[in-house]
Amino acid sequence: MRPTFAALCLYAAALASDARAELSPCVTSVAGAEVVLHYDPEDPRVATNMSRREAWFGDWGRITCPSVVTLRYLTPDLTDDQRGSFCLSYDRKTRTYDGFAVGERDAFALCKAPTKSFCARVNDSKAAALAITGFAARLAGAGDVAQAASDVSVLTADNGAVTLAGTGADVLGALSRIGASALTAATAPAPLGAAAVAVVAVGGAVYLCRERPAGRGEN
Repeated sequence: MRPTFAALCLYAAALASDARAELSPCVTSVAGAEVVLHYDPEDPRVATNMSRREAWFGDWGRITCPSVVTLRYLTPDLTDDQRGSFCLSYDRKTRTYDGFAVGERDAFALCKAPTKSFCARVNDSKAAALAITGFAARLAGAGDVAQAASDVSVLTADNGAVTLAGTGADVLGALSRIGASALTAATAPAPLGAAAVAVVAVGGAVYLCRERPAGRGEN
């Protein structure tokens, strides 16, 4: 006898339930708000990035999520390799993650050096990310963008990320040479002015890293 459609639906639901049961719940804190996440404890990326302290005791009391799980939550459209450019910013006074930034990580995926900057996604257009990547590739020997090389630092990473770093005005000048889509990516949500900024193109997305408001993010 062939199984009925209802029976097949129940079987599929049971499988989904079993898969869900294999995930471990955990709690993280982002910008002062507690967030419940789920992750696979057998995930090798989690095990590799989890320090012994996190594996045995959890971290910072009420935060029980491995830090790499929190970073995944903050950058849902990136792969673990693409997340390699970013580290977590943790406010020890309020005991919460207050964002992520570009920089080296420690064993907890926290930024190794105290950071006064934070990153936010500003564009979901793959065209903008490709434009920035193409711009960086053309810098060597391209006369029309030669000036940008002296105004803006261009960094590339093994994960494919391209970072344009400099003052807001210089980065905007470089982006204006790229095209409207990339310029729009950096001008929202607010003018940049003379502050130090970085624009990161990775995984088809554009992230703007800028100084955080005074009084936040002091570790």
